[in-house]
Amino acid sequence: MLSGLASSPDYSQVRDALLRNSISGWKTFRPLLLAHGDADTSVPVDSTEDMYSEMMDSGTSPEVCSKSVYPGLEHDEALIPCMMEGLAFLLGVRDN
Repeated sequence: MLSGLASSPDYSQVRDALLRNSISGWKTFRPLLLAHGDADTSVPVDSTEDMYSEMMDSGTSPEVCSKSVYPGLEHDEALIPCMMEGLAFLLGVRDN
């Protein structure tokens, strides 16, 4: 992670851009899969946990929005397992 990213004035434009491009949970009827490695230091797993909670709080059914957290996997290590699960998820959506 960049030193000072969270508070340094040098990165204020980056922080502002990240906030402008962030999304919140919404109610959906379309299948959605959230997948994350819980040892991710690039994007904290809390972002996925929070999004899932927001989706549920917005009225999305847990049958529609599913979440998978891969124990002990960093950002790059979770790539293949997440992609494999994502592909299976998409094939399942297509078949239904």
